[in-house]
Amino acid sequence: MNQTVFANLVAEDIDGTIAWYQDNLRAELKMKTEGDRAGFATLIVAGSDVMFQTAANIEKKYPRLAGRVTAGQGVALNIQVDDAQAVYDGLDDTSGVIAEPADTFYGMREFTIQDPNGYLLTVASVLARAQAESSSGTELDRNVRGNS
Repeated sequence: MNQTVFANLVAEDIDGTIAWYQDNLRAELKMKTEGDRAGFATLIVAGSDVMFQTAANIEKKYPRLAGRVTAGQGVALNIQVDDAQAVYDGLDDTSGVIAEPADTFYGMREFTIQDPNGYLLTVASVLARAQAESSSGTELDRNVRGNS
């Protein structure tokens, strides 16, 4: 049996969200509802499905949630890519950048940006040094475990 978990995030504007993810994270549109069923879309972001759904669409499906569904609260996504710096350099919209690209003690280069719905996205890639150290079980492993 094939099982998968994917995020379903509330979006204020489906078309605007699709455009932002395509322009900034080179996401691919997997599917989008139209007509009477309009209100959600699934994108492929860094190889994984991410669904975006309007509050109205969720509240229509689950009337008990009426007035309680909001976008951008309580969710932060980490997106691992081959080259976080290249993704950052290719951003069309940098207005939501929360943290500039930086190397971390745990062997990643990452930056954080807020999408148009308010979600925090940390885009990260493994540093070449970290790849070499983790395969040999050296300094990186000790740093992550907190040992010196």
